[in-house]
Amino acid sequence: MIPNPIRKVLSSMQEHRVRALLMGGQACVLYGGAEFSRDTDLAILADAQSVVRSNSLCVTRTAP
Repeated sequence: MIPNPIRKVLSSMQEHRVRALLMGGQACVLYGGAEFSRDTDLAILADAQSVVRSNSLCVTRTAP
């Protein structure tokens, strides 16, 4: 079984307690729709904690 990359992204965001909303084609795919999309559309809550946590997540995931 091929792992779903969007589930991995959402899991990482949940682990870092980033409050966000998945939208667009990937949201359709996650809920079983036939829409196909290669990009991921996220709306991240723009409060101080979510910004710091999302920055931390990006640094963690891009570090060698």
